[in-house]
Amino acid sequence: MKLDVIMPVMNKPSLEKVLTHFYTLENYINNLIVVDFNPQQNFHLDKLCSLNQIYVAIRSQKYFNKSLANNIGFSKSSSEYITFCDADVLIEPDYFLQIKEMLNEGCKNAVFILDHVIETFDGTKRPAPGICSCPRNAFIEIEGYSSEFEGWGKEDQDFLHRLRLNQMQEYRISFGHHISHSNEERIKNYNGDNISAMRNKNNILFKNRVDNNVLRGTYVNDLQKIKYDDEF
Repeated sequence: MKLDVIMPVMNKPSLEKVLTHFYTLENYINNLIVVDFNPQQNFHLDKLCSLNQIYVAIRSQKYFNKSLANNIGFSKSSSEYITFCDADVLIEPDYFLQIKEMLNEGCKNAVFILDHVIETFDGTKRPAPGICSCPRNAFIEIEGYSSEFEGWGKEDQDFLHRLRLNQMQEYRISFGHHISHSNEERIKNYNGDNISAMRNKNNILFKNRVDNNVLRGTYVNDLQKIKYDDEF
């Protein structure tokens, strides 16, 4: 079984390296869907067309919103399992191999989460909740990600929390490499320049959503309000 991979991006110097890595994983991938919030570079378009991939150009948004990008990307997907991957993470092939083997063995209602990433700068390990794979029907049932999370942080935890409430079983498997970058690069595409303020704001939003038992994302609303210019 092959998976679709959704990759949100905006001004990421690492994109070409990550795409080149994914070309080596074509045996596991049905579609690689890149949702680009600032489509000014065309170096990857020819390569995308050669590997059963979809490129969606978003020019109507001033600031990056990862949840919004994931929701738009999902609307272009077709596989029964969907993987969400950042444009600065190199997933080990074993991640996809383990998913294939576990699903072939009858594993059901499963969400697979990359156990950790290793920073390319200094080799430190950290959790990677944003790199995950879930069944298509589960994404639809919880209405995907919530684009209420603006700026950096907590959209991934919110998504996984609602999948758990939807009776999904988590499996943390394999690892990847995070192409290290500064906090300045991390937040340059958001509306704000204080990463602590962004994190605190989204922490409060996440807590409120959990306390109020909010079970749905913004997938349906996002598709109604966002227009994209190009699809290749």
